[in-house]
Amino acid sequence: MTQKELASMLGISEKTFIRRMKIGVFGTDEVEIMISVLKLQDPQSIFFAKSVTLEVT
Repeated sequence: MTQKELASMLGISEKTFIRRMKIGVFGTDEVEIMISVLKLQDPQSIFFAKSVTLEVT
């Protein structure tokens, strides 16, 4: 799944999705959709981590 496809499922533009990914802020409704769509087994470790490792590629 691409970022553009996920953004569309969230009802936001790809640009908005990328910006929210960079700052790490999504609404609870968006988080719930991502958990469902991506079939995440342990969403707490992703959405509620105390720190995030950022790898620049």
